Amino acid sequence: MPLISSVCPGWVCYIEKTNGESVIPHLSKVRSPQQIMGSLLKRLYEVKKGESRDKVYHVTLMPCFDKKLEASREDFKNSDDKSQDVDCVLTPLELEEILNEEGVTLMDFEARKLDVLFDATYEFSEPLTSHIGSGSGGYAENLLLADCGRDRMDPAEVSENISYSITKNSDFLDINLKDSQKAGRFAIVNGFRNIQTVVQRLKRKALKYDYIEVMACPSGCLNGGAQCKPGYNQDQQTTVKSVGKIYNEVKKIPVTLDNSQTLVDKLIQELGLENEQQFGDLLTTQFHAVPKMQNLTVSW
Repeated sequence: MPLISSVCPGWVCYIEKTNGESVIPHLSKVRSPQQIMGSLLKRLYEVKKGESRDKVYHVTLMPCFDKKLEASREDFKNSDDKSQDVDCVLTPLELEEILNEEGVTLMDFEARKLDVLFDATYEFSEPLTSHIGSGSGGYAENLLLADCGRDRMDPAEVSENISYSITKNSDFLDINLKDSQKAGRFAIVNGFRNIQTVVQRLKRKALKYDYIEVMACPSGCLNGGAQCKPGYNQDQQTTVKSVGKIYNEVKKIPVTLDNSQTLVDKLIQELGLENEQQFGDLLTTQFHAVPKMQNLTVSW
């Protein structure tokens, strides 16, 4: 312990290059949502549509330039046809540039229902939904709820029952359920200033948490390096608050464990897999410490 999130490629890249041997054992081996979607999408097209992986071009929209690095990792390349699970990563800045070049805005397009390749028993009637928790994915909050057996709580009830305590600064938060005595220790840590603290405490075995959600950007993914920039005469902090306000207005749906085994069994069948082990291979990955270069001495 603790288990530490590995969905931020900036954080993962930093650890692999600087503190691999001491921190990598703590990283969650679960792939990021981007890479889970890539592996499932290409497998589903291969099985259901009869399309080979290299014939499917998969594009994601991410708030971070580092997601491009993540998508290009060798771990996410198919050994047979050398295709990547994610072929192209666009950022909000790049999408904005494309729209400007075409002379259109998103408001010019009609809303449409999402295409669904797999019946996950959810009704995607809304054009856009979100999860409870942080603007970086809500990992800490949702795992906290699952840990306490409270994952079926209504999103409004969750917001009333989860408390946030500033530990070091506003980007280093302890989170707890107000009405639960058995919850583990969970935290949200954003920004490299706080990441340094986490790494140092981990090395001293003084990091007393069960799970930590870590993101490289201050304020998390809502302040990602590739998000749209502040408008004229507007500072970054004001922009992040505005983005957070809009983000929190998106309808929230709970992430529950109900019927999870039934869903897993159905996915295994749809994906043409034999067992849960093969399914797990599509959802997990490995991390690698980068050997430090030795000083080179040159004789002239």
